Amino acid sequence: MKNFSMISRMQRLFIAVLLSTGITLMNSQSFAQSVWSVNGHTYEAVYAPGLTWAQAQAACEARGGYLATITSAEENDFIKSLFENNSAFWYFDGANALGPWIGGIQASGSSEPGGGWGWLNGEPFSYTDWSSHDPDNCCGLNQNRIEFIRDGNVPPTRWTDVEDFAGFVRGYIFESSPSTTTCVPAPSGLVSWWPGENNANDIQSSNHGTLQNGATFSTGKAGQAFSFDGVNDFIRIEDNSNLRLGTGEITIDAWVIASPSNTFRAIAAKVGLSFPFPGYALRVSDDNKVEFFAVDCATGSCGFSLPGGSGSRQPVRSTSVVADNNFHHVTGVRRSDGTLDIYVDGVLENTRLEPLRNTDSADPFTIGEIDAVGPEQPFNGIIDEVDIYNRALSTSEIHSIYAAGSAGKCKECTPPDVSITGGESVCPNTAQTYTANTNAANPTFEWSVTGGTINGDNTGNSISVIAGTAGTMTVSVEVTDGTTSCSNSASQNVTVEDNQVPVITITTNPITLWPPNHQYVTINVSQCVASVTDNCATLSASNVIITKVTSDEPEDAKGGGDGNTLNDMVIAANCQSVQLRSERQGSGNGRVYTIHLSVNDGNGNTGTATRLITVPKSQNGNPAVNDGPVYTVGSSCGSGTSKLSQQDFTQERLPEGYALEQNYPNPFNPSTSIAFSVKEAGVVQLTIYNLHGQEVRALINGQMNAGFHSMNWDGKDERGQIVPSGVYLYKLRVNGFAQTRKMTLMK
Repeated sequence: MKNFSMISRMQRLFIAVLLSTGITLMNSQSFAQSVWSVNGHTYEAVYAPGLTWAQAQAACEARGGYLATITSAEENDFIKSLFENNSAFWYFDGANALGPWIGGIQASGSSEPGGGWGWLNGEPFSYTDWSSHDPDNCCGLNQNRIEFIRDGNVPPTRWTDVEDFAGFVRGYIFESSPSTTTCVPAPSGLVSWWPGENNANDIQSSNHGTLQNGATFSTGKAGQAFSFDGVNDFIRIEDNSNLRLGTGEITIDAWVIASPSNTFRAIAAKVGLSFPFPGYALRVSDDNKVEFFAVDCATGSCGFSLPGGSGSRQPVRSTSVVADNNFHHVTGVRRSDGTLDIYVDGVLENTRLEPLRNTDSADPFTIGEIDAVGPEQPFNGIIDEVDIYNRALSTSEIHSIYAAGSAGKCKECTPPDVSITGGESVCPNTAQTYTANTNAANPTFEWSVTGGTINGDNTGNSISVIAGTAGTMTVSVEVTDGTTSCSNSASQNVTVEDNQVPVITITTNPITLWPPNHQYVTINVSQCVASVTDNCATLSASNVIITKVTSDEPEDAKGGGDGNTLNDMVIAANCQSVQLRSERQGSGNGRVYTIHLSVNDGNGNTGTATRLITVPKSQNGNPAVNDGPVYTVGSSCGSGTSKLSQQDFTQERLPEGYALEQNYPNPFNPSTSIAFSVKEAGVVQLTIYNLHGQEVRALINGQMNAGFHSMNWDGKDERGQIVPSGVYLYKLRVNGFAQTRKMTLMK
């Protein structure tokens, strides 16, 4: 280093005192930033007088970067182009000039003056640009860091070795790689944080604000920001105990853009509306600078309008102008001894020692106005990233926030709560709606589905999903909080199944074939089926097929009124109708055809039902009696055998015992079918009783063959009157066997 480093110990002590009291040697300037196309890294020349090499590196690390390292002449020239023509970055002592820090460091114990030099990130120290007399470890000062120098304050700009001392350094060169995260962690003690991301929410705690009188949003320094018209709009935040900072330490900061004006303009404040008017505030002054106060008016004059006045409680005001239509980071601090500090763009510009005053009031906190009554000192411009801390931030912490620039403070991510509501068991191929429930502010949604298909947009709060085939469908949503950018997701496994059979409801009107003239009569499915219901599919009689038809009389009875005909039952090829001969044995008890119906819901479930078609023994006699199937004709759509002989069917179908089955349907209205089994031929009695044991109707009382039988009850008594709703008993007696069951008629 040159001889100007031979400054006296007293001079160094004087400079250190100036720095410790916050009196700086030059006002802050904006920094230059550029991306070098060779490596894609971002470089910034950051004007920050009064920072040691270690403090500058800490500020870089807080942003996810480091003091710049240089490995080629091209990189060296690119970095110098960011600052060397800006006088703010140079300290001139009358002979030479010192410039910003870079990331060179000499290992402890290295041979002097040139041994052990390297870059702090481990890059090879293969290129150097030392000035003609460096490195020289001048004057026994342990010169083990690197900054730029100009001999005689004229180009060229070279390197020099210096001790880690802040007195003559005006800034540093920040470097970050493309993958580096450039936001800085929020310092500890953060009470509330209003980022202005299209809402007035506090993302640190629950001090959420409301927009007043047309306050709106605009592009900010870090994302969106609050925008004010300077008339009467502002943000109102209701009083909360954590905003009452009493006589404790305070830090309040924000990014602002303001135009020049001769009025006071409040940035953020919590000021009492009644005597003694306690409070704290950060505002743009009437000379377009920024000031901070923390006062009450219990005694003496408040004096917080004009610094330097006669009042005993004065604000601290910056030395530089901030109302110049450019973004500036402004910070007001009260320290534990009452000292008030004011920072502009990360640099301490002024300080003032004031008595500690209690700033507590029960009045609202406001952004863009001095109080919540107003309009009082309304702000005209943009305010972004308003923060309140319950401690005094250090200079390096404040500078790190400023140096982060548009990256801002890293928003601590607390994932929002997310859940999904919607069917957990659904039918295949059906539309279902699923809704995301979340506590996220201004949320965005992204849905995905496996085992199904999203019907329409996948970015809404709710979606329509078409379930796939039977199995498991997974519905997922990712929700992102519009304020914090934090995300969380939820999934719901949905069982896609249909385990319920469709129900065929048969028509109740009797279908009787008469006269017995041996002619075919066509019976359609629509005559047999009243309706079809299913939990998943939409079905009707047109979906029902005939699987088989049975008869309780032989196909050809050889005389006795049968007509000696064949093919008494012919099922149509489409299984939607059947031709039945209108004939019966003259010596029998009438003929009963049983049409077996079936419907499939498309999901593997089949519902069945039967419909009886009768040929009475005589036109005015008793109804035909079902003696059980003697032969069967199966359809091409069903699983029945095409034709079974009477002998074959009897061998396969004779019951092994006597049984009375539960009626179907039950409950019923207006009719139901009662099935029973007769092991051996005999006199069968099937009787309906009420709960008092009184006989309602005798359905069967006569000789019947062995076999499986069924009988319909139409809900009428012996006189043909419809019986009332209620529980009824039905009893089977045959060959010494007796069994009783209950059934319910509901109207």
